[in-house]
Amino acid sequence: MQGVAEAPGRATISVVSLGTHATALAPGLPSRVARRVSALRKEEIAERLRYASKSPKLIAELHDTAKREIDSESTRRTSLESKAASLLTAVGVSLTVVLTIGGKMLIDYQAHLAAMSSTMHWLLGWCGTLSVVLLLAAAFLTVVTLRVTDSYRRPAEDAIFNEQELREAWDLQEDERGVAGYQRFIVPHLWMIAQANSAANTAKANWLQNAQRCYLGFLCTLLVAFAVLVVGL
Repeated sequence: MQGVAEAPGRATISVVSLGTHATALAPGLPSRVARRVSALRKEEIAERLRYASKSPKLIAELHDTAKREIDSESTRRTSLESKAASLLTAVGVSLTVVLTIGGKMLIDYQAHLAAMSSTMHWLLGWCGTLSVVLLLAAAFLTVVTLRVTDSYRRPAEDAIFNEQELREAWDLQEDERGVAGYQRFIVPHLWMIAQANSAANTAKANWLQNAQRCYLGFLCTLLVAFAVLVVGL
């Protein structure tokens, strides 16, 4: 995973939590509302983990869950960027085709276009202008989606190799209890990373969704322009 390391003592997190667990914690609520409800601060997670301190298996399960969430957000990021790259390619091809065919039509069909009514001229000009604007907007939003940012987190060295926790695990002289204690310490840190990456992916998904809407609008405008040409010619 790429990004800036999450400081082990950092308490500030995103208000956007993980979608699947948000829905589970707040059933019946809209997705965005549920995410806000389920957002927990690092101290709150550590406090709740006290109830699992006597169950090493439960601590291990929570630890594995946090790691799976980080992996899930990493996969989600890859998927979003792949879709954005595909959309950017489609936008580029569409812009080339529209400008090429539009220019060719203006040259080859001047007489036919001149014979069209003023209303048809207005509609055709409006559709042509709007289609280019929508394509450029889709391209801009897609590039924003693909931009490199430092909003993605990764485990911090100071947290993974925390001297105090490693020393306490050594002093226990028991593998199971030592591992459980360390996992209990690291779970809040991992969950904060998952939450931060989830927020970054949600922002990326919103940009991509708007880009898709612009491209869909372009396709609709293109259909209207084609209909105007069929009727007018």
